[in-house]
Amino acid sequence: MKNNIKNLENIIAKLRSDDGCPWDRDLSLEKLGKLTIEESYELFDAVGKGKNKDIIDELADLLTHLLFYFQIGETSDKFTKKDVFLRAKEKLISRHPHVFDEDNRKDFKTAEDVEKNWSKLKSNESNFSDNLNFSGPSSVVIERIIKKIIELDLDFDIEDYQKNDFSSNDLFLVYYTYLNKGL
Repeated sequence: MKNNIKNLENIIAKLRSDDGCPWDRDLSLEKLGKLTIEESYELFDAVGKGKNKDIIDELADLLTHLLFYFQIGETSDKFTKKDVFLRAKEKLISRHPHVFDEDNRKDFKTAEDVEKNWSKLKSNESNFSDNLNFSGPSSVVIERIIKKIIELDLDFDIEDYQKNDFSSNDLFLVYYTYLNKGL
């Protein structure tokens, strides 16, 4: 496996070298980020269709993207692959105290318990609004906002909002009701 990854890293280094591909050489983190969004949706679609060949193709594309990120990060002195792997390890361990901390095992009996704790840990890391990714799909953003409203047990009457012919309040009410009832 190490040789496979090293071979891919060498291919990417060659593509980005002076005698490589101008398009790959021109890639930046920002340009790659936009392409990664598209690839992520293609993977999501492939998983939904259950076609293993397509899933493998899209995972290969995303793996290639990760390796490009590493190469760009390292050559621009922004971060290293080691930085990313260490941070991934830290996050996995800190967000799974029910697995890695004997004293906390008894506190987490269900997936819901784990999810509540994960939300708590995330909120301790940063402000709620800092965690909102407004460049993501609007349905994900609204779901996170509504879950936070439910978590905070804010009391408001959805009917108090002004309505107009093109109101998004109806959609908000549908999402809120759906999430609040745990559907």
